[in-house]
Amino acid sequence: MAEEGIKSLTKRFNKIKETYYAIEVIFPFKEEFAPGNKIFTYYFNRGRKLKDDPEGGFTHVMGYVVITNGKIALVNFLHCDGKENAQ
Repeated sequence: MAEEGIKSLTKRFNKIKETYYAIEVIFPFKEEFAPGNKIFTYYFNRGRKLKDDPEGGFTHVMGYVVITNGKIALVNFLHCDGKENAQ
């Protein structure tokens, strides 16, 4: 997923909201660092598509955002479903 600009970001995150009943970003991130105007991250999401889904699933997310003039200009993430404790 690479999204650039407010319209593209809004469309992407609204699609996620329509797809999932609940999403939790699990802290602390597994890894993060910020050279220059980029912030790189690797973390897990826990999501449930249905209200009564007792377990849901885990998604590994890694990638970066680009900051321009103090605002997010680009989001570029790769994600795949997997186990929470995978290394």
